[in-house]
Amino acid sequence: MSGPLGRKARSLAKRKRYNDVMLLAPGEEVPSHHTHYTIESIVGTGAYGAVYAARDINTPGRQIALKEFFPARHPRDQAPLQALFDRERMVSMQASSHPLMPTFYEAFQSDGNFYIAQEFIVGTTLDAIIVRRHPLPREWILKWSVSLCDALAYLHARQIVHHDLKPANIRITPQGHLVLLDFGAAQYFGAGHEHDKPAELYGTEGYLPPELEADGQWIADIRTDIFALGCILYEMIAGSAPDQEQINQRSMYVTSSLIQRPNADLGLVKLINRAISYNTDHRYATAGEFLEELREIAPPVLLVNRKNLWFGSVTPGQTIPPMTVTLYNAGGGEISGEIKPRAPWITVSEYRFAGNTHEVAVMVDPSKTAERGKPLTGKLEISSDGQGDSEGNIVAGDKWSVECSVTLQPAPGQLKVTELEGSQAGPIIFSGRKGQTIAGTLHLRNVGEMPVDFQAIQTTDTITGGIGKPLEGLTISPLEGTIEPGKTLLISVTISTAALPPGFYPAFVSIRTRARQSLSVPISIRVLSSLDFVMAKLGRHS
Repeated sequence: MSGPLGRKARSLAKRKRYNDVMLLAPGEEVPSHHTHYTIESIVGTGAYGAVYAARDINTPGRQIALKEFFPARHPRDQAPLQALFDRERMVSMQASSHPLMPTFYEAFQSDGNFYIAQEFIVGTTLDAIIVRRHPLPREWILKWSVSLCDALAYLHARQIVHHDLKPANIRITPQGHLVLLDFGAAQYFGAGHEHDKPAELYGTEGYLPPELEADGQWIADIRTDIFALGCILYEMIAGSAPDQEQINQRSMYVTSSLIQRPNADLGLVKLINRAISYNTDHRYATAGEFLEELREIAPPVLLVNRKNLWFGSVTPGQTIPPMTVTLYNAGGGEISGEIKPRAPWITVSEYRFAGNTHEVAVMVDPSKTAERGKPLTGKLEISSDGQGDSEGNIVAGDKWSVECSVTLQPAPGQLKVTELEGSQAGPIIFSGRKGQTIAGTLHLRNVGEMPVDFQAIQTTDTITGGIGKPLEGLTISPLEGTIEPGKTLLISVTISTAALPPGFYPAFVSIRTRARQSLSVPISIRVLSSLDFVMAKLGRHS
């Protein structure tokens, strides 16, 4: 058995032991509502689940981060597990709309386990970069700080706190973009969530604010993220997180050593000092407030509001509404750049942009590709112009790639009689001498992209113009058949004139298809007397 039903019918996927837990083995498949995921490798495990690198078999070029939640060990643990899965699913869906968080594809249950499929972010975690490249250049610190603030402001506007901000949960892509990961500890806050149960999840030492209770349970609060954000900025400058003991003692010297470092200045240190303040009232109230002050010293940072554009399933000739991508500068200064479609079927409203917020209309033209019946994916590249750094050097701008996808379905088969030009064309005339068999052909062409099954019948036109009985002796061959796309079939029309007086005999050849297309082809049988036949041969008319 093959296909989706065959895959579902097979035995459960094989697993192997990995650090005392049984995990899916590479090569195994996990079926979802819409596709199957093939496991490639184990990325890592945590207290509540594992993350795999996987491939979507329906979109081979798309790499997936597939998170599997460990099953409940006791029936009483099932409800908390369901709540954990539902919360992370909802947060991941909401976060997905921001360019600096992974794209959410789906959440589902398979073989009794919960799964979340997201975009796999290629790159290196920020903690590894800090160790390997310390001290980080000031331009990197400012760019990534702006990016992280923008991502947090987006979450906080949706009543979500991340609750586990740390360099290990931040990945830097090969293009230099910061991406915020791991929403397993995320919590909702504010109106409508006053009675939510505190998260029984522990943060990471070095990034937890001093006001948290010793048992690790707390109510969601934006200031928890603000504190962790300040610690991350501190670490990007110093190479290690700030001294928690000094913060707990309310020391004024926590950030004093940063001023002496070449990748920092007084303005940046003041921001960090406020973010990691022991006094929660002194901290920034929102990430947006932090971002506003950071923009005063930060370079331009190009962000796009969408990383994926899905234009749906269309047929050639169908009008496809454009989709809009918004480009914006999350940092300081002014920004400009260019837009380049990387597929012949992608077009844009303009190829240059300028201004800190800019909208670009993106369109697809199915007539510019021959691909049919499967998802077609192309790239739209957007890049900002280079900027001067603090030392006067030109630093390359930011580059983004927007995935554009469309499925082009074949155009339905459509028949056309090539002898007729336009809807007002006159009848096709077949003529011959009385007593002979008159013969002719119709050229029936399939101008669509799918085969057409047809049937042919004939009727006559009475003197009054109505439809009468079929003309006796008139035959059509073939009466039915299949015409492949782009092919022409000859329909033979013959009639014996032995019983017909000279004159015109109007008729119709009716072509019908399974798709309910109907062609009524007007023909006229002209029976000539012997004299008329000779005159016609001589080019004269009687």
